[in-house]
Amino acid sequence: MMSKKTFVLIDNDTLIHKMWEMAAKKAQVKLFAFKSIEDFIINSKQLSTDTPIYIDSDLDDGVRGEVDSEKIFKLGFRKIYLATGQVELDITPYPWISKLVSKRPSF
Repeated sequence: MMSKKTFVLIDNDTLIHKMWEMAAKKAQVKLFAFKSIEDFIINSKQLSTDTPIYIDSDLDDGVRGEVDSEKIFKLGFRKIYLATGQVELDITPYPWISKLVSKRPSF
């Protein structure tokens, strides 16, 4: 049996988690959803570094996804997408981010 495609969401908003979880179920993909970068890092060893990671820009307490996702990049993950409603955000200072995308699930 072929394994399911896996995605990661890092967002502190439980409604966004629910939206992604429903979309993942419908698309029959596997989703790991975390509320913080630290939660992701603790669980990252179980994931392939090929796994696409979608991270929110505003993670509360001054944590910026575009800045702190460098920690994820340093773990070897290369498919890091900033999932935000801030379409005008300039990601050029953050070369570890592959692309700026909307908060809608990409599957």
